[in-house]
Amino acid sequence: MSSKYFIKTSPQIGESLILEDETAFHLARVLRVRVGDDVVLCDGKNTDYLCKVSEVSSKSVSLVVEEVMKCETELPVSVVLVQALPKAGKIDLIIQKAVELGATEIHPVYTRFCDVKPKNEKPSRWQKISESAAGQSGRGIIPEVFEPVSFEKFVKNVTFSDCLHLPAYEKNDTATILTAFSTYVSRHTTLPLRIYVYVGPEGGFAEQEINLLVKSGAIAVSLGKRILRTETAGLAALAQIGLVLEDYRTF
Repeated sequence: MSSKYFIKTSPQIGESLILEDETAFHLARVLRVRVGDDVVLCDGKNTDYLCKVSEVSSKSVSLVVEEVMKCETELPVSVVLVQALPKAGKIDLIIQKAVELGATEIHPVYTRFCDVKPKNEKPSRWQKISESAAGQSGRGIIPEVFEPVSFEKFVKNVTFSDCLHLPAYEKNDTATILTAFSTYVSRHTTLPLRIYVYVGPEGGFAEQEINLLVKSGAIAVSLGKRILRTETAGLAALAQIGLVLEDYRTF
């Protein structure tokens, strides 16, 4: 059974748990678990719990905790995706795949060239997408999806000290994610506390927006010689960062 399910407690070995609502329905009706089957739970704080099913009913699933173990799927550095809101509901796919690729936070922003106008978004629905993707991909946390804000407001309030900020910019053809990361590590002799990835909308970032980031200490990077769609660019960047960080696990 590949997926894991998130709980709000941190149980001990031998403790009995009762799962209800959507989780119980999925286990009982979709996966059709039986008494004696194994189920992995997670407390959202990087701790997994291997449990044995002890009882299954139409409304609940009872389990007993058999093993407690640290989740080993998280990257050694928090990676934050700052995504300009795209058109036609593409944000749902972006959230799902960003979580699968290791993002720890997702911040939707309104940029100058966004075709999507500010409206009453529903981060609670986005959060459910994040939780589902986190369970499917075996994450140790549920990445948080924030309410959309203006690009300028986000940049004004974010911390640049001890962090690596990487806006993807199609007009840059010199720095790559690898070179920017290597430069940071060589200068600071340590990993950054966080890595921020910025992705523009369908029309890209305005030059003023890139300049604002660069003046604050960001490094504009290229994702390759091809022009990527907004729903592809962030995922390509996250995949590259994941590969780089996996090599630095023992740094």
